[in-house]
This record gives sequence, C-alpha cells and structure tokens, in this order.
Amino acid sequence: MQQYTAKKKEGVRQAVEAFERIIHDQNKELEALGKFFGPDQKAINLGEVPTLSSVVPLSQQAHAPIFALGSKDGIVGSHYNRVADAGKFYHQIANNFIQRVG
Repeated sequence: MQQYTAKKKEGVRQAVEAFERIIHDQNKELEALGKFFGPDQKAINLGEVPTLSSVVPLSQQAHAPIFALGSKDGIVGSHYNRVADAGKFYHQIANNFIQRVG
C-alpha cells in the first residue's frame, strides 16, 4: 500500500478524503479476497511504500527501479536517503511475498 502525504492543520494530521476512500475500498476488497482464498487480512498485507515524491518520475525517466537511481539520473541531496530506503522496503516486501508463497 502506498502511503500519502497528509495535510496538517494546527499540527494534527488531516485525512485526505480521496486517499482514505481508496485505502478503505482496497481493504474491503482484500478482506473479501482473503475470505475467498483463506488467509486473514494481516497475512495479505506485504508492507507499505512511503511517499517517494519526486524520485518516482526520476525513476520513470531513467527506466530504472527507484533503488537503482544515482546522480546520473538526477538524484541529489536528500533524494539519496529516499533511494536507499526504497531498496530496503521494496526488498522487504519481496521477501514477505516469497515467504508467503513458498
């Protein structure tokens, strides 16, 4: 599941209705699929992808995964942290998938 950048009002996170509706609908669909195929909702969730902001379009332009981007692809400053973190969470999601399928 992709996280999103929520707005804040007086320091309190404000839900963005469109994203909250998508997450709610997705969870309902996953719950229905879980009932049909057997696993519970917690077993279906492989992990979350944080908001990656501008590294997503850089990845698309480079035709490369986010965690493989470098300076030649336009990565500068704090983008390096997002690129490094992307490798960690995408590999963790892949590992979760492999464990549950295998």
